[in-house]
Amino acid sequence: MSRTHSREYFYKFMSAETALAVLRSSSLRYRAPSHFNDPFDHQVSFSFPFTEQEFADELMSEISRIVFDDSVELRNPTLLGQGILALRVLRDRVSKEQLLSHLHTSAVETGQRLSEYERTFNSALTAELTNSRVLCVTEELDNVVMWAHYAAEHKGVCIRLQCIDEVDNTLLAARPVKYTDLYPSFPPLRDYIRYLTGEKPIDIAQLVYNEAAYVKHKDWAYEREWRIHVPQIHELHGPSYSDWKENPRVFGALYLGCRISVQDAQALIRVVETQMPHMEIYQAALSRKHFGMECSRLR
Repeated sequence: MSRTHSREYFYKFMSAETALAVLRSSSLRYRAPSHFNDPFDHQVSFSFPFTEQEFADELMSEISRIVFDDSVELRNPTLLGQGILALRVLRDRVSKEQLLSHLHTSAVETGQRLSEYERTFNSALTAELTNSRVLCVTEELDNVVMWAHYAAEHKGVCIRLQCIDEVDNTLLAARPVKYTDLYPSFPPLRDYIRYLTGEKPIDIAQLVYNEAAYVKHKDWAYEREWRIHVPQIHELHGPSYSDWKENPRVFGALYLGCRISVQDAQALIRVVETQMPHMEIYQAALSRKHFGMECSRLR
């Protein structure tokens, strides 16, 4: 798998129960976006940055270009594109002024359905986003909020995950999350209209997997998150997660939370000793010098 970054490792916070399942199976848990704790995550929608009139004017321009310029080809014409192409046969039967008047009326009527197009576009986008699995990791170990939110209030653990070029390691494809208070930008109006006619496709996958799947509100920036987004060809059913195998070498170290129970700690240490003997084990504790965690190595 080709690298998208130069990092040597990431961290993954989880409960002790999840960690036992992960280490016993040598798997990483990819979750369904619909079960994320952020209701905006993977639920991004686009608001068209143009008015009905602007849309109608640009559509009129594009229709005129297609009807009166035979060099324009629609390789995969939509129903709208097929209708526009059919108007070419009228060029010799009515005056250009009459035809343009008719085209203007059609463009205005189409512009009035702009909100319908917006809903259709966003429905397709949401379907692409939600039918997927995502692995979320972070750059930081010493983050007390991450320990509280994702490691069962410090009763869980954190696992250091190694990025190893020699093995088929999905972590090599991780990408950083972009934090902003703005939704991803929509394609230019002309590109969108040519998408509607079938002249120029809009790469929905590009919008989904390079934009909407890797953006969160700026209030989440403390997480310093990276993620691997895996689209699914078939609709997923059953649990809200999928556990997918990884090479055991990916699991580099286990950090026990400062509030972990003795029973959970012992169970996890036994699993590491029997199934992941190469892993380092650390115990997290409250720092005496600052608001943070200090980790001492146990093995």
